[in-house]
Amino acid sequence: MAHKDTLFLLIPTNGEAEAALNLPANSRYVSSFSSLSPRGLEVGFHVTSVPSRVLATVGRKGDLTLQGSSVSRTHVAFEMHPDTLVVRLSVKAKGAKTVTVHRQIGAQPGVVEGDCVLTYGVEYGLTIAQYTFRVSWKPISPEALRDLAIAGYRDSRGRQNEVDLRDWPTEPPLQKRPWYEVRCDAPGITGPRFREAAGTLREKVGRGASASVYRAVDEESGHAFAIKAVARKTPAEALPISDRFKHEVNILSELKHENIIKLLGHAELPNGTIEIHLPLRPGNLRSIITSPNWRQEDDDKLCKSTMSQMLCALDYLAVYGLCHRDVKPENILCLPLPAGGHRFELADFELAVHISKAEGHCGTKTYQAPESHPSGKFPQSPKMDVWSLFATIADIHHRFDEFPPPSNASYSNVRRSIVAIAQVWPTFADMVQENPDLRVSAAELLLTNFDGEGLTT
Repeated sequence: MAHKDTLFLLIPTNGEAEAALNLPANSRYVSSFSSLSPRGLEVGFHVTSVPSRVLATVGRKGDLTLQGSSVSRTHVAFEMHPDTLVVRLSVKAKGAKTVTVHRQIGAQPGVVEGDCVLTYGVEYGLTIAQYTFRVSWKPISPEALRDLAIAGYRDSRGRQNEVDLRDWPTEPPLQKRPWYEVRCDAPGITGPRFREAAGTLREKVGRGASASVYRAVDEESGHAFAIKAVARKTPAEALPISDRFKHEVNILSELKHENIIKLLGHAELPNGTIEIHLPLRPGNLRSIITSPNWRQEDDDKLCKSTMSQMLCALDYLAVYGLCHRDVKPENILCLPLPAGGHRFELADFELAVHISKAEGHCGTKTYQAPESHPSGKFPQSPKMDVWSLFATIADIHHRFDEFPPPSNASYSNVRRSIVAIAQVWPTFADMVQENPDLRVSAAELLLTNFDGEGLTT
């Protein structure tokens, strides 16, 4: 019978794989889940020769042995992703095409060459060089499989302290660039560059008026990324919102700036709705100041950093004649930096338009420039976003704790509050001039307050 920590068996499906079960080096890991089920090679944290995130390696010199000149010393490894806690097949041989994975049952059928996530409970066909196997999971629920894998992973990591560092398996080198940027720039990829791992569960991490944001798992790497999806009650409601999503995709696909969220891709579902793929961020400007660990004495530093980075983003948009039209704390995502502080990225471009089409009521009342309100008498321009940024900074700084007014306050009350703040904050008072012609631009603010650093113009 299989070892209690076995997650799945590699069941042979051709003669070469069947012969591998009879190799002396594999004998201790050959078993079955019952007397009536076929034998296979065990994969679990009890198999790995050295405690780590690797469940088992396969190759001429692997934990599980396969022979032949077409097999590398370590051809593949079954690994636990330390963040998303999924099981991943990682190809270690030079030729990724020597390994193919066929999804068979429990998820949309498909074929993957090279690295991929193995979803708990989903059956796969696996080809390694001339060997073919079927992945047969322990006959328990997917949730129980995940719990078993996590328990084994934690135990394995705990045992690393007992092992000489020289005996640890070599971890992949840390990338200086984010994994998704490397993927985006990789040549020769046809079709979508990012796919959600079939059968994995999404975790909702945010929700707005028209969309929800989910934490999803990338099929190839096992890394987490974000999917922005229509929040709807009926399929009919999805189509008008989906048109806005297509507009957002078109806008984001043309933008490339470190302070604007990067578009990774999108998918159109059978019902016609659009899902947008984005890098996953741990929070936004609002979540920083509402964190239990946040100290009000750090507000000045946070606001200065937010102001400078968002002015860079707004100046970039202005150069291309674009208005975001919904700048607010929830739409400014944050990425903690290793040296401290954050990189801020402007997100949610559903309402963004070219200046030639900028008209009509838009944005969120607390942060609206007068020209974006129905009572506005001036044309809309990129300077409307400068007003919104001022209101955003006023919102997050404890010095202005009376702003914003209650949610049921009229827009005229919101404007009066903004004017009152401008009177005690003269350095940036010109950001909220009612007449956009008198209002300072993002470029002018960068020049006068930040030595022009980050200017696009």
